[in-house]
Amino acid sequence: MNGSINILHLSDLHIINYGESFSPLLKKLLDENIKNYENKTVIIVVTGDILNRGDYSNSSAVIKFFEGLKEVIGDKFKGIYIVPGNHDKIRNIYDENIINLYLDNKEIALKEEEWSYLECSFLKFNKMKNDIYKVFLGDEIQKNEKSFGIGIEKFNNINICFLLLNTTYGAKGNSNKRNLFLGDYQIKYLESEYIKKDMI
Repeated sequence: MNGSINILHLSDLHIINYGESFSPLLKKLLDENIKNYENKTVIIVVTGDILNRGDYSNSSAVIKFFEGLKEVIGDKFKGIYIVPGNHDKIRNIYDENIINLYLDNKEIALKEEEWSYLECSFLKFNKMKNDIYKVFLGDEIQKNEKSFGIGIEKFNNINICFLLLNTTYGAKGNSNKRNLFLGDYQIKYLESEYIKKDMI
């Protein structure tokens, strides 16, 4: 593959059902703006807030949008990477104790089982994310049950590394105060995943 690669960065789409599809504004985005990418090699990076306020009843509109995106980009598609935003998290009162513990004392290292519990707020996000990946990759997808990870694309003998960070664990209650944090477990997991993928 020769030439340059283009990163298509999408964020804060806040997709809702609009009849049988998605909003006219997003249709215009596909028809007018993203159309410019149709003759270029593209990696898609989606950095959160795909939905609005964790309303997964809009997932069908999300899939329709990404099917439309695939159609526009066509065979120039190279890869896709998705991380959640605070609107993609399902808030619950149960994880607030863990979040408050960490926010009150950032010296405390959350244990792997605590991270696993916090990850429950992203179960629907992970399913939707894997459904989006399936639109582009078909049966080739390797399901990722975590809301973070590492992606590596090889292009012209160069590795392009994508760190997929979930910084929205600290979002709680009805406010959108982010309380962003990563934590040792997430960082160590990313390091080990990078080593594994870099050796492939």
